[in-house]
Amino acid sequence: MQQSSQSARTSISIPAPLQVAIALRRVLVRLLLWVGILSCTIAAVAPSPAWAQGIDREYTLKAVYLYKFATYIEWPKQAFHDAGSPFVIGILGPDPVGNNLRKIAKAKKIDGRRIDVLNYQSPDEIEDCHILFMPRGLAPEIRQKAVKLLAGRSILLVGEETDFLEQGGVVDFVVAGNRIQIHISQPAYEREQLEVSSQLLRIANVIK
Repeated sequence: MQQSSQSARTSISIPAPLQVAIALRRVLVRLLLWVGILSCTIAAVAPSPAWAQGIDREYTLKAVYLYKFATYIEWPKQAFHDAGSPFVIGILGPDPVGNNLRKIAKAKKIDGRRIDVLNYQSPDEIEDCHILFMPRGLAPEIRQKAVKLLAGRSILLVGEETDFLEQGGVVDFVVAGNRIQIHISQPAYEREQLEVSSQLLRIANVIK
């Protein structure tokens, strides 16, 4: 019996090369398992791209608002050199809206005027401008300088900081939950000699 069992064990013994192959396969399986676990862990802790999509949607909507403001506000005649002068929308500093605004500008006009979208790095560069957007990434000292320098020049000064209207801005974008609220300073738009339509005032939070 011992001889037969020994011969049975001998008959099923695995050749050395095959044993090596099996061992390598086991190592490979373990390696792949760990790679899978690591990938899942990275996916779980890494920021979701949804936040970036949310930012894109926010500034796409703000670009539309900037254009629509021009259709609900009337500028004084002296804000334009002549009937052929363009309507200028400017962005001071970081530019999260320019690409979308340029797409709109290609297809739309304001009271028959073409729309020019211009970028500025300093308030001193700004000459002819009708709407100026100052994004939240702009340095506070530059924003404050812009408001002081441009006040009274019939420019719709638009920002997105909580204290923007207190600094002298005209329109402030306020994000509340998933909505963008529009806050408008009545003293500021009167200072700029801008006539704001009742339609815009109805959907805005007017600060008097």
